Amino acid sequence: MKDHQPIRGFGVGQFQDKIFLFVAPTAKKTAKFRLFTSPQGERFKLHSQRGEIKTRQGKLVKTGQTSHWRASKLGRMFLLNFLTASGRLATAYSANLVHWQKIVTQPAISQPGLIVPDYQYNDQSVLLFGRHDLRVAFSRDLQHWQVNDNPILSLNTEQTHNGKLEIANVIVTDQHLLAFYFLFKQEQGVPVYSLRVAFLNKNNPGEHNRKLHQVLWQQRGGWAASAQPIGLVKDKQSLISYWQTDAKQILTLRHEHHQSLWQTPEDKSFYPLLTRLADNPILRPVPGHWWESLAVFNPAAVKQDDKIHLVYRAVGQTYQSMLGYASSQDGLHFDQRSDQPIFAPSQNFEGGNEQPASFCSLQFISGGAGDWGGWAGGYGGCEDPRLTKIGDRLYLIYVAFDGWSEPRLAMTSISAADFGQQRWQWQKPVLISKPGEINKSGCLLPEKINGKYVLFHRVFPDILIDFIDDLDHLDGQTWLKGQYRIQRREDYWDSRKVCVGATPIKTPEGWLVIYNAVDDLDDRIYKLGAMLLDRQDPTRVLYRCRAPILTAETGYENGGLKYGVAYACGAVEHQGKLIAYYGGSDEFVCVAHSPMEEFLDKLKKTGQPRLQPLEQPVKMIH
Repeated sequence: MKDHQPIRGFGVGQFQDKIFLFVAPTAKKTAKFRLFTSPQGERFKLHSQRGEIKTRQGKLVKTGQTSHWRASKLGRMFLLNFLTASGRLATAYSANLVHWQKIVTQPAISQPGLIVPDYQYNDQSVLLFGRHDLRVAFSRDLQHWQVNDNPILSLNTEQTHNGKLEIANVIVTDQHLLAFYFLFKQEQGVPVYSLRVAFLNKNNPGEHNRKLHQVLWQQRGGWAASAQPIGLVKDKQSLISYWQTDAKQILTLRHEHHQSLWQTPEDKSFYPLLTRLADNPILRPVPGHWWESLAVFNPAAVKQDDKIHLVYRAVGQTYQSMLGYASSQDGLHFDQRSDQPIFAPSQNFEGGNEQPASFCSLQFISGGAGDWGGWAGGYGGCEDPRLTKIGDRLYLIYVAFDGWSEPRLAMTSISAADFGQQRWQWQKPVLISKPGEINKSGCLLPEKINGKYVLFHRVFPDILIDFIDDLDHLDGQTWLKGQYRIQRREDYWDSRKVCVGATPIKTPEGWLVIYNAVDDLDDRIYKLGAMLLDRQDPTRVLYRCRAPILTAETGYENGGLKYGVAYACGAVEHQGKLIAYYGGSDEFVCVAHSPMEEFLDKLKKTGQPRLQPLEQPVKMIH
């Protein structure tokens, strides 16, 4: 579509397998608009040059003084919502999309809105509208609207409180109204646009299922800094958004990989999930072992010599966290278990005395602790280990806590030969995170990337990543910097904080990371998630699960020392299975599994793709 005059896009609609674009010259006195059509949404042909909106008195509405057009349909009648010159929401109807009759202007509504197409609730039409929140209104005659007192969603979270939303489209499915909206906000002075979807209950459109809420796309700066959204349509299994630029161009952007939107979100079989072992918990506290009589949980895992080895956190009569050991042939049933700790506090930063303990013959012993609180946290020790094999050594990173200072990350290592023979000859541990900072959840990638070690860690609330030339440089005087970041996601189940749980597993699709997270709705509940990182650039998230892969639901995940905790520290691939090891309610060691190929396939199909900022959209309309 070409035009010799500067043009402005007013809105877009999708009817009868065609996409209609409403366009007019930029002059504010313009009365007529032009209607273009396209079968696929990117190449448009002129349909009519004589589009118009008239009042009930027959007076032409000056198109150039209106904005935020949103077209829909009820039965055989086309509907158009738009903001008038006075900034009020108006409704018009048409039989042919060209000639429109204005029905009414709503004096009490001054935000963009859209009547939900071909849908009624209790014999009433439904209007979604808003700027700083999304609201719903109901009407039997399209003229008098009753607005619900409570908004469906509000931009009052830490990450979106300065934003403005604009309804883009509503698509009705078997169970939901998919309310797509654009969100504009400023982040450190940089404009950021995103496309999001809220799942509203079809049987009660005032209800919003926050657990299903999704961020589909995001653009930080770039071309979006000077663009305004025109609208959104659905083309087969993808979405197409339309944008107006300051350069008087209309741009289109296709959003792929959203097949899961058209499925039933509550159908759990559609999403990647882990299946709990029926014999859970696989490890319990041992009353006769003084060092693990109260709790065993949060196990690291590594595969070596055709065995699965666990190094787990244990708490006993001293109330200090120490590390125990167990091994298995199949990864599910553990028939060998240490009767003494394999690693215990020895350094001051762990609450130890820098002397080998007398209860077992170890060259070095260490520990840590963290923010568990209560009786455990006050006594320090070593907490939440992660274990990575690189070459002929195994590296152990854990949280070191002396009982009063900020929990910090520490690292030690052992030869693969000593580990396999259960000779616990650990190197002397060193702190690797800086003082005065709470740093947790550290683990190494099992391979170097471009000659550098890759170390994940967590400073609230995000995952941080460092590239390190030589691990010996982390000598107790040089600290992690946090060079890259994988963030929590607002309005998702992982909105409050995230951390790498298990050491990443290399797959043909990328590095599979099982991670831990909590959301803002209830920060007591820990859940497991999954993401795929690029094999050559692990700072780049390829896919990330939209819903948790495991949530605390059983008695051993809720009835132990801490309610609502499923917290992973280890995972392996074994005999075609993904096996994840996690702590249940801070008292038990548990396991869950899934066929690896099926898990990756579902993660790719339903996971949130990387929110890829584009230098330019896919197509241009001049």
